[in-house]
Amino acid sequence: MHRATRAYADLREAMRDNLPSCLGDDRFTSETAAPEPLIKICAGCPLYSQCRAMAMSSNKGPIFGVLGGLVRRPDNPSTGAGPRRVLDGIYG
Repeated sequence: MHRATRAYADLREAMRDNLPSCLGDDRFTSETAAPEPLIKICAGCPLYSQCRAMAMSSNKGPIFGVLGGLVRRPDNPSTGAGPRRVLDGIYG
C-alpha cells in the first residue's frame, strides 16, 4: 500500500473514536489565517500524529492551511499554482 494511502487509512480509522480539534474551524484551510494559534490547537488534538503523518506523506489536502501542525502552501502563493509544500511550523 502506498505511504499516503496508508496514512489516510490510519487517520480515518482514528477518526472513528476521536474528533479532530479543527472540525468546523475554517481557519485551518484559510489563505489568511495566522498559523501560530492553529499549530497550537493541532498539538493538543487526539489525531495529531495520524494527521501529521498524512500531511507529510501526501500532496493531497488543502492548498493553504494547517494540517497536523504543519503549514501547507503552493509553491507559487500569488497564483496558487504548483505542487503543494509542507512547511514545518513556518508560514512564508
